[in-house]
Amino acid sequence: MIGLYYLNYAILAAFLTLFIVELGMAVSALVYYGKYRERIRHYIMPLWEITGTFAVFYVVSLVATYPNLIPVVAPIYIAPIIAAALLLIVRNAFLAYSEIMGEHRMEKAAFRIYSVATIIVAFILASMLGSVVSVGHPGLLSGFGAAVFLVMLLLGLFAASSLIRDDEGKLLPSCFAVVAPILALSAFGFGISYGMQAIVSNAYLIVPWLAFLAVAIALYIKGSKVSGKLAFLLIFLGVMLFAAVQNQMLFNGGQSLSQFVTNSAGASGLLAVTTIGGTFLVAALLYFVYITQIKKPVQARK
Repeated sequence: MIGLYYLNYAILAAFLTLFIVELGMAVSALVYYGKYRERIRHYIMPLWEITGTFAVFYVVSLVATYPNLIPVVAPIYIAPIIAAALLLIVRNAFLAYSEIMGEHRMEKAAFRIYSVATIIVAFILASMLGSVVSVGHPGLLSGFGAAVFLVMLLLGLFAASSLIRDDEGKLLPSCFAVVAPILALSAFGFGISYGMQAIVSNAYLIVPWLAFLAVAIALYIKGSKVSGKLAFLLIFLGVMLFAAVQNQMLFNGGQSLSQFVTNSAGASGLLAVTTIGGTFLVAALLYFVYITQIKKPVQARK
């Protein structure tokens, strides 16, 4: 069912959007924590718990939708999944520790551990996603997996700079945003067997997204507050665009996700439950964002 495919990808896109922004914030914290402490913490503190919620939601939905896929990929990805899960525990713990530490030096050290753990988790996730699409083994050093990680990092840094409104250095984040789609299209077009054909056939979707990216960059350079909000939408639509280009293909075009979809009588019920549950989750997320980001904006804008 194509509906289940895009529904699952929408859940994944929500998770990756939050996590990519958090990744950008984590890297920014390693460099600018002393300068933008309040702004960085203002965005990371609401995000990290929501990110975990969407991660669990996606895993549950994926297992329910594609139960026949689990025996195929579980033996391959069990090691990196366990490593990522342990690092998530470490990063969450040290982020929580940074909240209660009174001494600034200790708080900064705990936040650095959180940042490094977040970067490693992002690399593992990008490698797994890249290997599922390209080769079919963890391939932590594979070219396509590395490209996925770099694209996530570049977009995350652009989003983080848009949100914390770093007015001193707009050229570098803007270049990051420009390089990200070039790298993504090059890696997919030349690294996947069906990549170039998929890019051409989906040009009608790619071109509007690139135009949207140009608008977001222009607003960021102009100093508009809207650019930070657009960064979330830009990344979400980018992940959904990747879903359209991938077109359910796995392992470098060798298999299709449609082969693993549940064919039980409850497939329609699964779609309904996932849709309803996802709607409630997204509604709760939007309300949470409204409370933390709009109704109670950060007090100190240095």
